[in-house]
This record gives sequence, C-alpha cells and structure tokens, in this order.
Amino acid sequence: MHSAKGKEGVLVYGPYWPLKDGKYRVRFNLMLTGKPEHFITHIDVFATDKFTQKLSHEPIIRKLNGTDKPKWEEHFIDFTVVNNKVGNLLYEFRVLPTGAGDVRVKEIILEVR
Repeated sequence: MHSAKGKEGVLVYGPYWPLKDGKYRVRFNLMLTGKPEHFITHIDVFATDKFTQKLSHEPIIRKLNGTDKPKWEEHFIDFTVVNNKVGNLLYEFRVLPTGAGDVRVKEIILEVR
C-alpha cells in the first residue's frame, strides 16, 4: 500500500480482532520517504468495545520521521491485552500518513510474546 506526499489520512486500519489476554507485538514493515526533521506518519494500536463502540483505552502511538535514504524498516509496538475474556475488545493496527512524505506499507504482523 502507498500514500504519496501530499496525501494524509488513514492508509491502513483493522483487522478488529478480539485478542485473548496476553502480551503482543505488532511489527510494521514500512518505507518512509521525506526529510528527517518532518513527521511523516504515525502508527498505532487501539481497541474498540464492540458493544459500546467506544475506545477501551488511549491508543498506543509512535510518531515516525522521514529519511533521506528510503529503505524497508521495521517499527514495533508492544502492548498487553487484559480483561478481554468475553472478546468484546476489538484490536486495530493503523498507519496514518501526515502528507509530509511518501509512506509505503509492506506488511503488518502480529506476534504473541
């Protein structure tokens, strides 16, 4: 997936999985092109309660800057799921470009820790 410079918004979102209690890592494989001092995109993890449609907690966010020498790089977010025994919390992983540079997404992988 690709978002060109000048385009902002949500590039990737989902999959809305009801994860079991435990520790997880999301691996985002991205290529970011833009000036190193510019905030190019952010990646995040959050959960929505499927019954109330409200966020269950604040999103876990990482802000990523550009690079002069674009290459595929892995970025990680570690998180813990607690109190999801009935599967009401649906987890989502997103990539949200700011428009300050190109953002390419190769893959997003969820790992159990």
